Amino acid sequence: MPSCGRRLTLQEKDALRVFYKNQAEGSLTLLLAQVCEWAKNEFGCVIHSSTARCILKDSRAPLEFSIAHKAAGKRYNFKPPQYPELDQMLSLWVNAANDNNVYVTGPMLKQKALQVAASLGIGHHFRASQAWLYKFQRRYNFWVHRLHGESASVDPNAASDGRKSLQLDTQLYDASDNYNVRYVNMD
Repeated sequence: MPSCGRRLTLQEKDALRVFYKNQAEGSLTLLLAQVCEWAKNEFGCVIHSSTARCILKDSRAPLEFSIAHKAAGKRYNFKPPQYPELDQMLSLWVNAANDNNVYVTGPMLKQKALQVAASLGIGHHFRASQAWLYKFQRRYNFWVHRLHGESASVDPNAASDGRKSLQLDTQLYDASDNYNVRYVNMD
């Protein structure tokens, strides 16, 4: 049986289990055939009955492995983090920072991870490598997003003060002293 050329995500596997539970009557062979046909129609992916059987037996949930629900649609397997307490504390910190419109970069996240690891007593074992950062971001669906719009804009009072300061500096110049740099010969 040809495969679809791609793997089922964790969300798709959960949907497969729900479909199986809803079709509870009948023999296992008949049900597996129905599940395989449903997966083909639903996901456009042909799976073998042995693959379906393995998926149905596996009852692990993404939350047991510190996989955020929004990231389960992109994940294909369960691989728990080496330090789940560290991951949990960092994810809370990143969420709090994002709620306060703080721009969290990769180096900031690595630095905070090293601090949290030291406070947990695993600082000598843990290294905040680029690979760890990538896996952490994938596990929790965290990516660096630039803040735009009013919520991330400058304080209006600071902008007003800066505008007044600029007007005071430029009022000493005559209006005819304005030049376009593009047309000025600097030779």
